[in-house]
Amino acid sequence: MTRTEVISAVKNYLNRPAMPDEDVGLLIATLEGELNRELREHPRSEKRASLAMPDTTGILPLPDDIAQLLRVYDAGGNYPRWPIDLPPGNNRGFLDRGSVLELIPHPAVSQTIYMDYHAYLNPLEGPEDRNWVSNYHSDIYLYGCLKEAAVFLKDDPRLAGWQVEFTRRLESLQLQGWNQNLGVAPKVRTAR
Repeated sequence: MTRTEVISAVKNYLNRPAMPDEDVGLLIATLEGELNRELREHPRSEKRASLAMPDTTGILPLPDDIAQLLRVYDAGGNYPRWPIDLPPGNNRGFLDRGSVLELIPHPAVSQTIYMDYHAYLNPLEGPEDRNWVSNYHSDIYLYGCLKEAAVFLKDDPRLAGWQVEFTRRLESLQLQGWNQNLGVAPKVRTAR
């Protein structure tokens, strides 16, 4: 579902065709804040970035969509989390300084550094914007926005119903078992 489709569906469900798009946009933004908290560690949110060291300061800017840093390493697998997990005598690590990392020792300029992290959802800001939740679980966007609309419109009788439906669907997504590190061998039929 695109942002435009979410806005249209919310207006239809609420039977409020004249509701301003900006008001529905506020509902979407509010819902995305909640989804970013609830789905922060969902395996679908995990990303990998490769960044080249920009200079000799050892300071590496973090991606804008980073919610939680998981791992930092170079091509040789170095840079365990500082100071945890450093064996005695190892002088490699990094310090998380909010929007940047300081790598110790300072890597060479243009050296590629890799990081795995949990990312925030891409927000639905433009008319055709989508993200993995709106693509594969559009019902969560719909019921989440309806829940927020009931609060926004002070529609208390409907709030409980939208809340229950949103929570049920979100829990179902969280229990899907994405990337649980369980390998299943393909089944092969043998001729008889």
